[in-house]
Amino acid sequence: MSEVKRLYLPSTPFNLLLSFLDAQSRGGENVLVYIDQKTITPYAETLLALQESPFKEVSVLYDVSKGRAKLEERHQNFQALDRLLEGYGFDEVVTGSDRRIEFQYVMHRLRKATNDVVGTYLDDGLYSYLTWKRPVYEHFLNSLVKKIVYGSWWQEPRTPGTSPYISRSILMNADFALESLKNREVCPIDFSLLSCKPLQHWAQSLLDAFDCNAKTAGEVDVFFILPHPNDVQKMPGYVERLKSSIRDKVGSGFKVSVKYHPRFTEKDAFNLKELGTMLLPSNLAFEFLLPVLKSNAEIIGDFTTVMLTSKMLRPDLSVIANINLDDPYQLQLLELLRKFEIKVIEKRSL
Repeated sequence: MSEVKRLYLPSTPFNLLLSFLDAQSRGGENVLVYIDQKTITPYAETLLALQESPFKEVSVLYDVSKGRAKLEERHQNFQALDRLLEGYGFDEVVTGSDRRIEFQYVMHRLRKATNDVVGTYLDDGLYSYLTWKRPVYEHFLNSLVKKIVYGSWWQEPRTPGTSPYISRSILMNADFALESLKNREVCPIDFSLLSCKPLQHWAQSLLDAFDCNAKTAGEVDVFFILPHPNDVQKMPGYVERLKSSIRDKVGSGFKVSVKYHPRFTEKDAFNLKELGTMLLPSNLAFEFLLPVLKSNAEIIGDFTTVMLTSKMLRPDLSVIANINLDDPYQLQLLELLRKFEIKVIEKRSL
């Protein structure tokens, strides 16, 4: 019996990590195309250089053009995908978003040739567990425009992972996932593979590329994850409270690290390094630190999706999320966070 041929189409570092775990777990002949990229990144560069990769082939498709040039760029991307489809008879196509045009194009082409190809939704984090739908008018207009531009094969799922192209879900936690993602074949993710040698080697080379010492990061006891700078401005006294918490942890003998949000323009806007902390690269996806973190390390911060995905992938970590009860968006997260045993510190706006 021939090996299953599988095409992965991730578009984010988190999708990239889960694609690696799934391919490592299920074996077969795997090909990965990192789509919708603005430039070559350390994530793609280090994966391309990895000798123990679960992927037979890795490539990158870019999305950098605007206006009319964007249509030409997309046409070139479709041609690149066509060449892949000619070289492989894919049995399965895996995506973190079935709204991606590259995924729908590939499924359209493959289903014209065979009805046997499987479309698989790869857990994309928060919105696999929390209901989110576009407004009806936005959903209708977007669908109409894209059907005119690309053809009747375009589908516009209101909820991620529910288009007609999807018949299988790969989920981090099927128990708490949306019902619409569970009413089909469900595959789990083997979290134990975070410690497998190929992923450890990839994480090591990636952290090196970001000038982040994996050994030092693995010794940290407490990580503070900072919110978007715009959110900080809405929270009077935030910086002083943060510094006080850091001083308490450092004073108690804990090794402390801080990760600024990528939107901060200064490397250390609040001068936190002088408090005895280790600064993590702000543009490093935190999930790629998970393979090297010590058991029971603490992750503290105002809620971001990082808090949720960290707890899902590493249940042994202690995750503490500050939730603003006056924020309707954050308020709807409370039940979900408690399901995953994330400690919640409730607060209110001043």
